[in-house]
Amino acid sequence: GDRQAAGFYITKIQEGFFSKSNAGNNAASNSNAVYEMVKTRATNITKQMEAVTNGSLSALEKLVSFAGGIEGGKTIFFISDGFYLDGKGSVSAANRRLQLVTDTAARTGSVIYTIDARGLFAPFHDATGSKARDPNGFLDRSSVGEAALAQEGLANLAGETGGQFLKNQNYFDRWVSRVMDETSNYYRIAWKPDAEEQKGGRFRRVEVSVAGRPDLTVRLHRGYVPAAARAAEEGKDRDKAGSK
Repeated sequence: GDRQAAGFYITKIQEGFFSKSNAGNNAASNSNAVYEMVKTRATNITKQMEAVTNGSLSALEKLVSFAGGIEGGKTIFFISDGFYLDGKGSVSAANRRLQLVTDTAARTGSVIYTIDARGLFAPFHDATGSKARDPNGFLDRSSVGEAALAQEGLANLAGETGGQFLKNQNYFDRWVSRVMDETSNYYRIAWKPDAEEQKGGRFRRVEVSVAGRPDLTVRLHRGYVPAAARAAEEGKDRDKAGSK
């Protein structure tokens, strides 16, 4: 949806077509046609990223499920350079998979803390010269948005399971030590949905607050997938595996 970034690539494609051997190429001279080329390529890249994201979250879900065999609360650190989710309320494969990870974490008593493996970074041009020359700065602005979106997936994963997200920092060891100290003392509050309306739907949200203490922040598993919806999702996974 970034028309400025698209404009940069349109210009580069047209520059490539307007060589001596391609002079007068009608397709290259039509900005709308070139824009469709750029958009198609971007869509293909997005689909590839969706498959990678879904695979990563699927592997994480299996790890969290396996951790359920260990007694007590579990603290899991997920280190990644980020992944992408669709907008809030989307029913994309990645968003559904995130809901299953959240649900599995709640069922197994697991809390996921996420770390941006890129550490402290600047999504701008640097001295390596590995990016295309962009004197107007269109790609710089696009890179900032891309970096933020990649971090959004890690932030959601931690926030939805009751953990925290470390970003734009290089002091991983100190932060991990602090988290371990923080999670070494805890007590568990259990809740079971009784009303029928709490057992239906695709994903049910849970909100918890401390009465009379609006200044406190409560971190918790933010929701769960009802049994029927989870069985349906697992059925889809089995069908996909069988078709392969």
